[in-house]
Amino acid sequence: MEIISLLAICAICGFCAKFSDEVAERKLRLFEAYAPALLYGILAAFAAAGGQASLFLAMAVASILSGKIDHPLHIAGLLAFAATIAFLPLATFSPFLFSLFLVAALLDELEIKSRAIALFADRRLLLPTSALVAGIWTGDFIPLLAIVLFDLGYHGGRMATDKLFPIAALGKKRRK
Repeated sequence: MEIISLLAICAICGFCAKFSDEVAERKLRLFEAYAPALLYGILAAFAAAGGQASLFLAMAVASILSGKIDHPLHIAGLLAFAATIAFLPLATFSPFLFSLFLVAALLDELEIKSRAIALFADRRLLLPTSALVAGIWTGDFIPLLAIVLFDLGYHGGRMATDKLFPIAALGKKRRK
């Protein structure tokens, strides 16, 4: 897969993931939200097959282990990911990188009250930081670009839901 295509997939995947997550968290009953939920699962599988298997599998497993798969939209995304990835080759899987990314993603997902990692964990920077370290170690910075683009899309998904479904109108406080 071409790098530009892969990075675009990562950004769209992040957008769709956060959009459907915000719909779930705001308890909005939008059947249409299943489209982005399914799309982020499918796109995450294509990103995994496009050379980022260790990263996207780690993100999926971290979401499961942290208990973040707690809504039908999340389950739809996970099932779409699993069903799609079953048919795609994962030639670039690295157990070492998977382990590194899994620990970082899990620490980003969990609410840990540790001062030592608070600066990174509170801002969900452990996974991008681990991708930077992996890039320095391996010379491959594509996982870093992939997670940065995913995160940019993720923040775009939050901004889109804030515009479409204002929090003040829902009577909810802003979350991280």
